[in-house]
Amino acid sequence: DPVRRLFVLSAGNVDGVALEVAHLDRSDADPIHDPAQAWNALTVGAFTTRVELPGSKDYAEAQVVAKRPGGISPFTSTGLAGNEWPIKPDVVMEGGNLAISGSLPDASVPTLSALTTNHRHTLGQPLGQISMTSEATARAAHLAAGIWAVEPKLHPETIRGLIVHSASWTPEMVAQ
Repeated sequence: DPVRRLFVLSAGNVDGVALEVAHLDRSDADPIHDPAQAWNALTVGAFTTRVELPGSKDYAEAQVVAKRPGGISPFTSTGLAGNEWPIKPDVVMEGGNLAISGSLPDASVPTLSALTTNHRHTLGQPLGQISMTSEATARAAHLAAGIWAVEPKLHPETIRGLIVHSASWTPEMVAQ
């Protein structure tokens, strides 16, 4: 019996930092990054509910790029409609938000990213932050693994289908 795998791939982050207020135009114009255009992979983009900055004076002049919860994250690419590739991403998961102070972007604001283990744990830094499409992809892979743990006889295509076809648009995505 061959080993069957589900590939969970990041749609990719926009090239450069989406500093514009119109980050939605930027995410639409930046194509899905190779190999995420693959037909049978689960391609994951990012949305965000994280729109609140910390209350400290360090962030007094900062503003978030995605202003309303449930909208597309300023980091994610969404591809180009109307080309020969399938419509991607297949699903979006939480990927955080971006703050801008003056002209400087800050992707590491604690309230706009998630806490995770750090690759520098051996150097005394056990915790770090994750965001963007990497966070979203990790969340989707966790969801897929959870489904597979409950139903280990399902095919990878079925797991992908369950995730894709149970996804829904947030009210903010519909408005966007």
